[in-house]
Amino acid sequence: MLAESATRCILLLHNASNDSMYLEFGVGAAHATLTSGAVTAVTVDNSGFGFTSPPMVRFLGGGGSAPALGINQPGGLAPSNAATAHAVLSGNSIGSIVVDNGGALYQKPPYVQLMASNLDPYGAATPAAGTSLLLAPGDTFRFDATACPTEAVSVIGTSGDKLICRWMD
Repeated sequence: MLAESATRCILLLHNASNDSMYLEFGVGAAHATLTSGAVTAVTVDNSGFGFTSPPMVRFLGGGGSAPALGINQPGGLAPSNAATAHAVLSGNSIGSIVVDNGGALYQKPPYVQLMASNLDPYGAATPAAGTSLLLAPGDTFRFDATACPTEAVSVIGTSGDKLICRWMD
């Protein structure tokens, strides 16, 4: 009997230019503000670009009725009455995030997860110097595992830069 190879996924981005480029994963970034254990506001930190439909907003972690480690992390405990919100576009970027229900019993601000809408294959976070992954001239970013990130990837450089991208699933 022949050995069966495991599923393999490869994402490779190579900067083939003479200038630095910046990579960003995801569709944007935001953070929540709490007042008396409820989410009262969400600030957009990276409004992204190229959206045709608003991304979905989820709140992860933040704690519940019992203290725990990592409560403001995506995998941390969340209260049973979790907050809900929706994103509003301004042009092709995230203009704001409106809190529909602030939830209750949050101990720390929850992680704000922005996910591409099933109706929008184009929206992505905007890469920026200092906050994104730097890809210097000749550098390669390689993700080689049994599963690759399924988030949007955006790359920014200067006019005439060259990028090699390979993806295999």
